[in-house]
Parts: sequence; structure tokens; C-alpha cells
Amino acid sequence: MPSHALKRPALLALCACVLVAQSMVAAINLLIPQLSSSALHPSHAEILWTVDAYVIVFAGLLIPAGALGDRHGRKGALLAGLTLFAAGAATSALAGAPLVLIMGRGLSGAGAALITPATLSLLMQLAAPARRLGAMAAW
Repeated sequence: MPSHALKRPALLALCACVLVAQSMVAAINLLIPQLSSSALHPSHAEILWTVDAYVIVFAGLLIPAGALGDRHGRKGALLAGLTLFAAGAATSALAGAPLVLIMGRGLSGAGAALITPATLSLLMQLAAPARRLGAMAAW
């Protein structure tokens, strides 16, 4: 696509991807009281891992995921990230045991690690040079 091709819907879509991925970092903290009294009956350590699995996997894979997107295609990395993120969220939502919930959160973290650098790279690729600063500010 030409560098001037970034339109408002594309910018909003890229920003929405990042917003969802980043909001999952804090979202679980709001659910700790409900999670503690849920049918899963997680231990304190399992609650801790439920909160931390996403962040640990996300942080650990962020740089390699960015390099993967640069080498093999940013659009593909974004789509793979969204797929992993959704699969992890579905796994977490349907979890019947704390370990499955933790694994789902980790899978979502891996997806978020692909989503974040891919969206910024696509933004820079699609935005005209004069509009990049504003696009980055929105991102």
C-alpha cells in the first residue's frame, strides 16, 4: 500500500487491537475477588500466576515477536497475534481448572506480544510522513 493510504478506520482498528491487548494486563486485577470465590477454587499461588502469566509471556516475547513480524510480514504477525489472543481468551473463559486459566492467560500474552509491535510497524508503514506523529500519538 502507498504510504499515504492510512485512513481513519485503519488507524482505529490498529489502535483497538493495542487497546484490547494492553487492557488485559490490568483487567484481571479487577476480577481477583470473583476469581477467588469462583468454582475454580484457585490457591493464592494460582491467583498470582493467573495475574502474572500474561505479563511475563508478553514481556518475554515482545522483542522476538517484533523481529518475527519484520522478517515474515507485519500483517501476518498481527493476524497470528489476534488469533493467539482470541484462543487464549477463549481458553481462559472456558477454563475448568486454574492451570487451564493460567495457560490461557499465557497464550493471550503471546498473542499480545505479536499484536503490539505489528500494529506500530503497520502504522508507520501506512501513514504519510507528515501524519506519522499524529498517528503515533493516537496509537
